Formats: sequence, C-alpha cells, structure tokens
Amino acid sequence: MKLKVQGKTSKRQVRKVLGIGCLTILIGGLAGLFSITRMVREDSAKLPSDLERLRGLGVPLNVEELHKQSLEISRAENAAMLYHEAFKAIEDLPTEIKVNLSQSKPSSAAAKEKARATLVSIRPILSLLREAGKLPHYDFDIDWAHSASGQFGFRQTPTEEGSMNLLPLYINAEVSDRLVRGDLNGALDDLALFVRIARQSPEFGSVFGNEWQTRTQEAVLDRLRQIVEQHAYEGDLLDKVDQLTKKIWLPNLPKLIQTDFVRGRAVIARITSVSQFGSGQNIPAGFRTAIDSIIDSPGFRDALEARYVNTYLRLFDALPADSEDWIGIQNAIARINEQLEKDRRLDNFFAKRFAPEYNGVPAQFARALAKKRMLLLTVELLRRRKTSHRFPDKLPQLGLVSIDPATKRPFYYERKPFGFTLISEMHRFFPRNANSKIQTDSMLFDIRHTFSERANSSVHRPRSGL
Repeated sequence: MKLKVQGKTSKRQVRKVLGIGCLTILIGGLAGLFSITRMVREDSAKLPSDLERLRGLGVPLNVEELHKQSLEISRAENAAMLYHEAFKAIEDLPTEIKVNLSQSKPSSAAAKEKARATLVSIRPILSLLREAGKLPHYDFDIDWAHSASGQFGFRQTPTEEGSMNLLPLYINAEVSDRLVRGDLNGALDDLALFVRIARQSPEFGSVFGNEWQTRTQEAVLDRLRQIVEQHAYEGDLLDKVDQLTKKIWLPNLPKLIQTDFVRGRAVIARITSVSQFGSGQNIPAGFRTAIDSIIDSPGFRDALEARYVNTYLRLFDALPADSEDWIGIQNAIARINEQLEKDRRLDNFFAKRFAPEYNGVPAQFARALAKKRMLLLTVELLRRRKTSHRFPDKLPQLGLVSIDPATKRPFYYERKPFGFTLISEMHRFFPRNANSKIQTDSMLFDIRHTFSERANSSVHRPRSGL
C-alpha cells in the first residue's frame, strides 16, 4: 500500500516537473520571440536612414544604381563571345593536354616534346585570346541577382568569371616556349596580352570574381623581373619593360566591395531556408520546417537586411579615402569583423553569415603594387648603371614609385658589388601578435629583389666602374 502511494506521488511529481518544464520552455520561447521581435523592429527602423547615409557616401544601393555607374559596352567592343569560344575549346581539350599545361617547366627531352605537342593543341585557343585582347571590355551579361543560390550565393564566382582564371595558364605556355626559343619580343607581346585581358573590366566587378586580375598581373610582373635579370642590357629591353609595367593596373577594391554589397542585398531578398546559411542539415525535419517558416518571412528578411546594411555602412564609413591605402583598408575590414564576432545578440547569428570577410585581400593588392613599383625602380637603377657605369648609392626618388605600400616609407635599398638589393617589408602588413585576428588569413613574407650581374652569365655587363 505504501509503495502504491509512493507510485501515485511519483507520477504527480513527474507531471508537475513536466508542467513546470513546458511552462519554462514556453516562457523562454515567448521571451526569445519577444526579444527577437523587438530587435527586428529596432533594426528595421534604422534601415531607411542607413541607406541614405550609404547613398551619401556614393555607394550604389541596388542593381539599378549599380547600372548607372557601369560602362555601356557595345556588342562591337564586347570580348565575351570570343571568351565563350575559348572556354568551349578549353573544355573540349583532352585531359592529358590539361594535365601537361599544369606541369612545371619540362626538363627531360620527352617532357619537352610533350610540351611542344601541347602548345600545338592550344594554338587555336591562343588565337581566340589574341582577338579578344584587341577589344576594350567584356561583359558576360550574368543575371547574378537572380542566379546566385545557396550559402554565400552573392560571393560565388559565376562560371564565366571562374573560367577567366584558366586563361593565364594557356598564355603562359606560349610565353615559356618563346623564351626557350630566344624570342624575347614575342614573349613580351604575349605578356602584354596578359595585361590587356586583365584590364578588360567586367560590367559588375566583385572582390572574388576579379581576384584573377590581380593574380594575373602579379604573374606578369614576376615574369618581367625574370626577363630583366637575364637580359638586362639587351637593346631597348628596359624601355619595353618600363612601358609594359606602367600599364599594370589594379582594380579599385572599395568599388569591388560596393558590388558585393549590392549582390548581398539581392540574395537576402530571396532567402527562404536555413540551408542557405549552410546550416540545418542535422535539424529534424519538423523543426527545420518551423525554422524555415520563420526565415521565409518579410520580417526576418527585413531584420537581416537591416543588420547587413548597417554592417556595410560602418565598413564604408571606416574605409580610408585613399583606395590604395591597403593597410588602412585591411584594418577597417578587420575591425568590422571583430565587432561582428563579439556581438552575441540573437539576431546577429544569421547576420554573421554575410560578414565582409575580405581579410587578406588588401594584402594581395599591396603585394602586386609593391612588385610593380620595385620593377620600375629596378629598370631605373639599371638605366643609371648603363649611363653612369655604376649603381647609385641611394634609392632614386621617383615619387610614389619609391614608396613601399607596406610601410609608406621608401623601399629598403642597398648597393652591392655588381648589383643591388630592394626589399618591401610586407611582413609589417600583419602584426606578429599571435592573438591578433588581423593575421589569421596569411602571413606575408618580405619581397626581396636582388639583382647581380655575376649571378647570371647571360647578362652582358656594361664596362666597369661600379
């Protein structure tokens, strides 16, 4: 009898505990819902004023305003059709040819023969690229506002933009062949084709969609440096390298971020599911349906857009006026991302998925700019060597060309026997504090250009007088 009473008492206790638990969950859920609703109202209320502030900073707010800032590209000036033909020809290449192109410099006789056969196979592609390089622009007419899907859709590179990454591989094969055959002028012409293609700005440039432009031109600078080291005093080589190097052009990074901002707004307007945030795979179907019903609502999208707009407003407000102040741009990006990371509010959980995560990109631009300036300085130093028969004791003062983008001070220069050393202190771009979030993407090594007339016997030295 006593056990029976205990059993009844136990059941009552269980029901009481369950009731209290359910009530607690209900109250917690209502409190969370009230909190989110309040934050949604607060964030949404700021949206109109934030948008006006962005417009005041010159930032386009939608696709239509972005169009107004874009070039009108006529069909006769558009290289897109030629690039599509080149992409199709690349796609149809045998796998063996594609593998051969990715190989390092051939050394054995068999490898060299294979490289020559590969070059014959890609000549039609090179002809298309040369024709495309004669036109001033390309526009693939990508309707990215409605085609992007899935996680981070606005940062996904469209197929056409991604295919542009392949083109330097094919041109570089021709450059290598010309240099092996001693056709220096032909190699310089092909490098000029690299630069022309990289300068063909698309209608809507984005940070990651245009990343190939910076990498391509940096590869050109590396090639030109190698050519100068081996053929410094041959004919008018220095003049040709100088002219081509001055054509190297880096995209305006803040403008590219503006395009990403507009793309992000277009994607947010079409969010309907938790899966588009890269989440929800392990959530039971019933709960996921409930969450999706909340996400697929104007109120949720309004709140997300408001947080997104405010984040980019703070970023554009913090960016330096100088679009080539790479350290200033890097620091502004890092500060905004650190603020987002520290924000523990509920409505910030999803907003973090649209953070301006461009850490490391300014450093890529700075590195390319440093290489460009260092090559121009190298050319000037060699010119002075030819005319005065000695390298100067101090770094020539050529305005911004003499300034290291990493330090905003003159490049380190040291005159050496039979040469010189130039150094860009790129390591200063990221602090060495292990706890700093600014260094998380990569550490940059210093760029060191050491020119020595003794290092390569093919360099014909002017008469002595160091």
